[in-house]
Amino acid sequence: MEHTQYLVVGSSHAALEAISAIRMHDATGTLTVVTRDAHLPYSPTVLPYVVSGKSAPERVFLR
Repeated sequence: MEHTQYLVVGSSHAALEAISAIRMHDATGTLTVVTRDAHLPYSPTVLPYVVSGKSAPERVFLR
C-alpha cells in the first residue's frame, strides 16, 4: 500500500490553490489528488465566453 502525506480531493480552483500552498511549505512531501473528473481542471465561469466565441477553448483550463 502506498502512503501519502497530503491528500487533496477534487480538482477545483480551491484544490489547486491548496496544492500550491502545500508546495510552498513542503516541496518534497508526497501529494495525491483524487478526482472523478477525466479532464484537466477548468473554470466553469469561463465556459459562457467559450461558447459565445469571446474566448478561446484552451483558456478554460486553470493550469
